[in-house]
Amino acid sequence: MGKMYEVALNIEGYRSSGKATVYGNNLKIGGSGNNGNNGNNGNNGSSDPTPIEGTLYTGSFENGTDYWQARGNASIAASSSKAYEGSKSLYISGRTSNWNGAELALDSNYFKAGSAYSFSTMAMPATSASLALTMQYDADGTTKYAQIAKADCTAGKWTLLENTNFTIPTGAKNCKVYIEAPDSLTDIYIDRAICAKAGYKAEGGSSNNGNTNTHSTTPTNTTYATNITAEYNAPSRQFKISWDPVKGADRYGIAVYLAGKWRVQKSDITTTSFVTPKCISAGTSYKIAVAARINGKWDTAGALKNASVIVARSGSNGNNGNNGNNGNNDQPQTHNGYYVDPSKPMVAISFDDGTSPTNSGYRIIDALAECDFRATFFYVGNWIGSEDQVRYADSKGMEIANHTTTHPDLTKQSSQQIRSEYDTTYNKLKRIIGKEPSKLLRLPYLSSNWQVQQTLYDVPMITCSLDTKDWDNASADQIVWTIQNAANNGSLNGAIVLCHETKSTTAEAMERVLPWLKANGYQVVTISDMFAAKGKTLNGGQIYTKVS
Repeated sequence: MGKMYEVALNIEGYRSSGKATVYGNNLKIGGSGNNGNNGNNGNNGSSDPTPIEGTLYTGSFENGTDYWQARGNASIAASSSKAYEGSKSLYISGRTSNWNGAELALDSNYFKAGSAYSFSTMAMPATSASLALTMQYDADGTTKYAQIAKADCTAGKWTLLENTNFTIPTGAKNCKVYIEAPDSLTDIYIDRAICAKAGYKAEGGSSNNGNTNTHSTTPTNTTYATNITAEYNAPSRQFKISWDPVKGADRYGIAVYLAGKWRVQKSDITTTSFVTPKCISAGTSYKIAVAARINGKWDTAGALKNASVIVARSGSNGNNGNNGNNGNNDQPQTHNGYYVDPSKPMVAISFDDGTSPTNSGYRIIDALAECDFRATFFYVGNWIGSEDQVRYADSKGMEIANHTTTHPDLTKQSSQQIRSEYDTTYNKLKRIIGKEPSKLLRLPYLSSNWQVQQTLYDVPMITCSLDTKDWDNASADQIVWTIQNAANNGSLNGAIVLCHETKSTTAEAMERVLPWLKANGYQVVTISDMFAAKGKTLNGGQIYTKVS
C-alpha cells in the first residue's frame, strides 16, 4: 500500500454551487519555508504550518493561505472574521461561477495512486448549503473526479466532512483536493486542513463519513447510491453512469430532473452502472439521483437529497464537481459549415424580444447563416407574431430560447408569477418548433434578485457583457462600431452581446459586421455552444454575462 496519509479540511460556504476547477500547487510535507513549485502561495514568507500531532500536514491559516490557491475569479485570504480553532481561517469569496473557490494540490511523492488516506474538513456556509470534499485527478488521458465526503451544512455552524479511508484511484496523477457546494455560489471558509495516515479521525463537528475509493467493491452502508460518476462517449453521445454498491441492495433506480420534475428512467438495475439513451448533446448538464432497494424498500428521499450533476463533455468524467475545464470537448457541428473551434476567438451575439413585424428578423437570420454563424434568439411569448419565423430560425440552426411571456421586471413578481412567465413561453416554444427549446432565459431589463434565482433554480439566466444599445435607437454605424471596437480591444472574445431582432438598424449592422468578424478570425456562436466549447457549464439559478 505504501505510505498512508490523512487530509482534514475546514470550510465555510455562502450560497455555493459546487462546481470547481482546481489549479493547485504541490502540497509540501515537512520542512520549512516556501513551496518550491509555486513560491510562498500567500504564506507571506512564513514557515510551513505546524502539524497537529499524528498528522502529516496541517493548514491552520494563522499566517497565510498555507499553500492553498484561488480558482477562477475567486479571492482567498486568511481571515480573522471566523475560525474553527485559533484566530483565523481561509476565506474564499467572489465566486462568480460554480467552480470558483480554493484548492490544494497533492505532491505525488507523498500521495500515491492506489493508497489510502484520510481526508476531512470542517465546513460552515454563510447560508445553508450542501458542501462536498472532492478529488480531481488525471487518468487514462482524461480528467476525472471522485467525491470524498459530502454533507448538508447549516449557516453559521461548522460541520465536519470526513472520510478516514479514501483510496486514490489506481493510475491517478496530478491529484488535487478541493471544496465544492453543488447547489450554491456561497462564500467559503476553510480551517484546520489536515493530511494524516489512513484511519486518522479529526476531532470536532459532526462526522459525515464520505465515499470511499471510486466505485469500491466494498458496499457502502448508506441506503442510497453514492460516489456517482458519469463518462460521456462523444461518438455515441451517451453517458455511462456508475456508483458505489450499496450494502444489501438488490435493485437500483435512476432518476433525472427534467422540466421541473424528477423522472424515473429505470428502476430494475441489478448492476452498479447504467448507460443512457443516445443523442445527448455536448455541453448538456443533468441532475441525477440513484436510489437503492433494500429489503423491498426504496430510500428515494436520501437519493434525491444526494443527487449529482453530470455534464456531457467529450473525454471527461462528468461526475458532480466536474467543471469542464479539462479534456477535449465534443464540438457542436449540427449544420453545414458550422463548427466551433475552441482555439479561436468567439462571441455569442444574441437577439431579444420576438418576431419582427418587418423583415429584420429574417435578414438577421440569413446574415448569420450566410457566414456559417449561429446565434441565440430570446422570444417573449406574447410578442411572437410569426411562428413561422421562429421555425425558420430553428431550421437555420439558431438557438431558440426564452425571454418570459409578458416581459415584466421579474424582481417585482411573486414566485408563482416568475415561474409562470418562464414555463408558459417554454411550452409555447416547444409547441412551435416541435422539440425542447433551450432552457436559457434572458432576464427582462437584465434584472434579477435572490427570489428570481431561487424560483428559477433550474434555469440558467443570461444578461450580457456588451450592450449594443440598439434598444436605445443606436444607429447601424454605432452598433457596428461597438462590436468592432470590442473585437479590437479583446473584450469581444467570450462575450454575450445584447441585440434585438425587431430593429432594422440591427439587421443592417449584422449584414455589415458579421462578414467583418469572419474575415478577422471571429466565430459567432450560440450561447450554449460557446460555453460548451470553453468547457463551462450553464447552471440553473445562476446569471451569466460572458464565458471566462
